Amino acid sequence: MTTFFSAFSLRWIMVVLWCILPMVAYAQEPTEQPTDAQPIVEEVAVKELNVVAGEDRNVVVGRTVLFDASATTGPAGADYSYHWDFGDGVSAKGIDATHVYSNRGTYRLRLTVTVDSGEDEQKSTDEAIVSVQDRLVVLIADQSVSQKELQQWQDYALTQGVLVVPVRATEGNQDYVTVQNLAQTILKHEQDIAASDVIVTWTAGNIGLDSLLELSRIAGLNNTDLELFRLNSKAIVTIQNDSLISSARLAQTVFQTIQPRYIIVSDRNILDDVIRSAHPDELEKSLSNVDADYQVVTAYTARGLQQLGPLNFISYMMNLMINRGVPVNSLYLILMLPVMATIIAAARQLVGIKAFGIFAPTVIALSFLSLGIRYGVVVFLTIIIVGMTARLAMKRFRLLYLPRMALVLSFLAFAIFGMFFLAAQLHKTGFVSIAIFPILIMTVLTEHFISVQIEEGYTTALKLTLETLALAIVGYLIGDWTLFKTTLLAYPELILLIFPFNYILGKFSGLRLTEYIRFRKVFKHIRHVEKS
Repeated sequence: MTTFFSAFSLRWIMVVLWCILPMVAYAQEPTEQPTDAQPIVEEVAVKELNVVAGEDRNVVVGRTVLFDASATTGPAGADYSYHWDFGDGVSAKGIDATHVYSNRGTYRLRLTVTVDSGEDEQKSTDEAIVSVQDRLVVLIADQSVSQKELQQWQDYALTQGVLVVPVRATEGNQDYVTVQNLAQTILKHEQDIAASDVIVTWTAGNIGLDSLLELSRIAGLNNTDLELFRLNSKAIVTIQNDSLISSARLAQTVFQTIQPRYIIVSDRNILDDVIRSAHPDELEKSLSNVDADYQVVTAYTARGLQQLGPLNFISYMMNLMINRGVPVNSLYLILMLPVMATIIAAARQLVGIKAFGIFAPTVIALSFLSLGIRYGVVVFLTIIIVGMTARLAMKRFRLLYLPRMALVLSFLAFAIFGMFFLAAQLHKTGFVSIAIFPILIMTVLTEHFISVQIEEGYTTALKLTLETLALAIVGYLIGDWTLFKTTLLAYPELILLIFPFNYILGKFSGLRLTEYIRFRKVFKHIRHVEKS
């Protein structure tokens, strides 16, 4: 037996050596030198010259403009020479160049770069358009301003030597998305903002002012110096179609945050005066002759928000929070929470609409404010349909209540996942950009719906669902009402009125409106008996 194992081990040792020795011998062989048939190709990184003169520019007559060619790329280690032709007969050399345009007009800027690498020479040119006017006005607008109106205003401005640079938001389904889009777009127009004398916001409601607040918040998060925009030397004109007093009150907070020279709140009748006096000094002097209603916000008028008092303590706290970067939309949703609850309580006590209690309609209404009514209703109906279908599918398995609800919520999660995927496939950016938390909050409705289905049947569950949807839409319409929103943000102390209102509502013991309708025949009979 020992002899057998010894022979077996010796055989395996010989096999291993037979495999290893050729490898060792190959490793020790000298490396074969390349022959003419196998030449060594040395890769040399040759980089083509790519000249970048920069984007088209909007500048003001008499102001120094900096041009930068640092984005130009080409071969490494070569000698570069830069030649700038500013289009007005003046030229300069160097990777950076400054120039002052003396006359209005549209100029073609041309940058020519020559690269000498020792063996060959490359030359290339890039161009940009420079629009020069006496004044520069930046217009912050949303989709509420038609392209025709904008073009008419731009054409009139050019006759007055004023260049209007529009900063428009991409289409958004809800206000806070539009505000964020505008703020990001404003960041990209830093040079235009810095060169302008007047900034005009022409949007629905207070979206323009809110975008400036959002700009300060984003600048802080991105470590961007807000002083680069030179807002402290500019006049801001905001166009409003609602209450000027309430809008001016909100503009006080904007003034405290971004510190412009002053803010004018007016209607669109002031636009022509802004063009004719497109400078803070001239516009301020011409206000007495302006044929429009307006409110002026300055450091003096903003003092009311700087001092804490018994009548403005909520405004003071809101002003402080906004200055510290809290989004205005978040504060508005917080203020709307008791308002929505009061609306639903009144609908229950005075009208007789039950819905799914008070919590579900309230959070759904707030979700509609965040999502927008179109996407909000779509998500609402999807949650109800998927929840009902999943519950019917789970019914046949006879599962316990909590595991069954967990499966229903899992189906809901996949349904929402599919909605986002479909929106991304169809390039529905409005839906893709909405916040997910309002959608998740709306899923709480599923448990209410299924509980009522089990206890009282489909008819009652459907009735309560429609009542909940109706109350949520009413709450959304009130919360989305521009005048209401502006007034509540301008005078947040009004929220305190809900306390006495709910106290009085809690003492109400009369019949509800639906009860009057339900028992109308009885009331008619009683009146008939009394008359007889």
